[in-house]
Amino acid sequence: MVRSGWNGRAIRAGLVLWVGVAVASGCGDGETTDPNGATGGVGGATSGTGGRGTAGAGEGGIGATDASGSGGAGDSGGPGAGRVGAGTAGSGGGLPTAGSVGLGGAGQGGTSVTTPPEPPSCDAPTGKLPKLKLTGFADVPDPVQAVAPPGDPRMFVVSRGGWIYVVENGTVQSEPFLALEVDSHYSELGLLGLAFHPDYAENGLFYVHHIAPRVDDQDTGDLLVEEYERDPLAPNRALPKPRRELLRIPQPTHKHKAGTMAFDSEGLLYIAIGNGGEQPASHDTTLLRGKVLRIAPSPESDTYTIPRTNPLKDGWAPEILESGLRNPWRIALDACTDDLYIADVGNGTNEEVNVVRAGDHGNDFGFKAYEGSTRLCNSCEVSGDEVMPTVEYPHDQGCAIIGGVVYRGHAIPALRGMYLYSDLCTGAFHAFRFDGSKATDQLDLTKDLNPNAIDKISSFGTDASGEVYVMSLSKHRVYRIDPE
Repeated sequence: MVRSGWNGRAIRAGLVLWVGVAVASGCGDGETTDPNGATGGVGGATSGTGGRGTAGAGEGGIGATDASGSGGAGDSGGPGAGRVGAGTAGSGGGLPTAGSVGLGGAGQGGTSVTTPPEPPSCDAPTGKLPKLKLTGFADVPDPVQAVAPPGDPRMFVVSRGGWIYVVENGTVQSEPFLALEVDSHYSELGLLGLAFHPDYAENGLFYVHHIAPRVDDQDTGDLLVEEYERDPLAPNRALPKPRRELLRIPQPTHKHKAGTMAFDSEGLLYIAIGNGGEQPASHDTTLLRGKVLRIAPSPESDTYTIPRTNPLKDGWAPEILESGLRNPWRIALDACTDDLYIADVGNGTNEEVNVVRAGDHGNDFGFKAYEGSTRLCNSCEVSGDEVMPTVEYPHDQGCAIIGGVVYRGHAIPALRGMYLYSDLCTGAFHAFRFDGSKATDQLDLTKDLNPNAIDKISSFGTDASGEVYVMSLSKHRVYRIDPE
């Protein structure tokens, strides 16, 4: 329906080009029948009824119209799948509003929805690792996360400026799934994270991590984690208002917000929170800043609950799962083991990855007494129980670690179970396998994945099948990691 493109003007231009065939009022192209399954006619553009589309052995036709008309119903196909009718532009190529939707019936022996993708693979790695490459996937402004609901072929890309875009069948949809007003005046602020409820297909719930607009003389707005809901009448749109607020954390400065959220196999929500630019907060376990949190959102209630399996240590806020972190910009859960990978951005010496086995929570990673394994503050009190990183590298090899996901896809069997990460400044790509206690099989993948020195790598993501995506702020682009 629309072209890929990252700014509002370019995306809208793609929409106008597509609907240029239907700008007169009245009925659309009428019925179109094709024994091989061609799409049905496009509906009228201002007030008419969408033409009925029929199809033979392929997909049901698309009926389409604008706000004031009725969506033409797509007829059933043959053995193929029905298609969904959609609102298109009105007179003069304006943007669609609340047009009604016609639904193509399922073809005989077929289904009414796209076949869901294969789930992530938990099989052992096999074969020899092939040469890899980055394949351009979508252009979106300031991309900082890409994520898919379970079993959903679409990708949802988070733009730091406050938008979430849907990428469907390789095309960035013209209108955002959600648009938020955020404080994005500094590079570490904005809309930073998105997680879909494990039962998103049924309940339509998802969660966003963002910085609210500043109020009065605030240096930056509060950090918010809110629950939203999909529009029940439009699968590529969310209802504009939050269903509820789960967390509000005041921020002392404009720095170190982290932002990742992820659900584990038990339906518990993990939330990465930076120290807000205030170093003592990392070690203060009465504060939620500088931590990884874990909560149970409890959609049926007005609040969240504390999982019984949280550490619940004396002096720890009950939400805290891991402590002693500076800016865990990106965390990830292995889809097959629930092992937690924390990429914590350093201050002046080291960048680090900490891997926590499922069930082995309640760790203190030592900041600011330690940065990686380096003692950073000799006067800081230590307990002796600080956990040293699984992998670290010094600042002569980079400036800010960008985590990072575990590959569980199908296209590159030899890569399964490996954690991939990069660096904001160098664009280097590395990978390792966690054997339960240490990093093994460490690889430098930079020559394969970044021969052209793409910089400002901002994040990684996975689709519903476990394939891995990479985002660049300098290119405003999302890439997929593919075999050559």
